[in-house]
Amino acid sequence: MRKNGFDVFDIKEEGLQATSDEEIVKIAHSNGRVIFTEDYDFCKIIFLKMPEFVGVVHFKPGSFFSGYHIDTIKSLIEADFEVEPPFFISAENKKNKVRIRVRNAVPGPGKH
Repeated sequence: MRKNGFDVFDIKEEGLQATSDEEIVKIAHSNGRVIFTEDYDFCKIIFLKMPEFVGVVHFKPGSFFSGYHIDTIKSLIEADFEVEPPFFISAENKKNKVRIRVRNAVPGPGKH
């Protein structure tokens, strides 16, 4: 992703692959980062436990090739929609057609 100009904080590169998903949400929030994932557990965490977070982009599973997700990210950028944190974006890439759903999420505790 870096080769395509994206600023990346990679959990594996940072040696955090054994870190719980809930802790990853906290780390991302404290660093002002958006989580990009295929892991549906992040969706459950943000909507059921409602922690503070910046944003989650959930890719519908479908490919292990990074180029596939880069094309999806480029489509998100080209869509040029406005979104305010905290947000949740669901992106599904099927046959080079990207389906995007955007949802501003309920703020975490103390933010209501």
